[in-house]
Amino acid sequence: MPAIMAGDPERAEKLATAAFEMGTDSGQPDALAIYGSQLMYVRHQQGRLGELVPLINQAVTENPGLPGFRPVLAAAHLEARNNATALDLLDAGAADGFASLPLDFIWMMGVTSYALVAVELRATGPAEKLYDLLAPYHEQVPFIGTLGFFPARFGSRRVGLGPRPLRHGRGLTSLPPPSSPPGV
Repeated sequence: MPAIMAGDPERAEKLATAAFEMGTDSGQPDALAIYGSQLMYVRHQQGRLGELVPLINQAVTENPGLPGFRPVLAAAHLEARNNATALDLLDAGAADGFASLPLDFIWMMGVTSYALVAVELRATGPAEKLYDLLAPYHEQVPFIGTLGFFPARFGSRRVGLGPRPLRHGRGLTSLPPPSSPPGV
């Protein structure tokens, strides 16, 4: 969705809706799933992901074999100010050390979504596990396809972990602030 990457969520939503209509008119079985994914990106960019809690919850329920929906649901609940539910989802993901998130193209979105929830809710137990998972990538900028550059600065001091050394002797909190890529 180039419109999302260009920072134009209204255009992105119109294009996604047109594609959905074309897909349903031509009988594409995954038209709704793709539209839902595109709408999540739009609402995320608009700061309105919380509006999609029912839709994302349905995706979690109907697709138990796709654990990548759970962290997004936790982030949506956080944005909708359903903090207790967001924390429950975070704790469920942390129960296995976040191992239920497969190491695929969705992994980074999953762990950074969970990290966002952990930071905002100051959940130190899950934050500790997430910190360890994200530490090897401290010099990289997560880029999630059409979602674009995903905010993944994980302030360990903010969640009460204190300074955290990395392999290179620096804590994530000592990294310089990220600069915005062109067009963002």
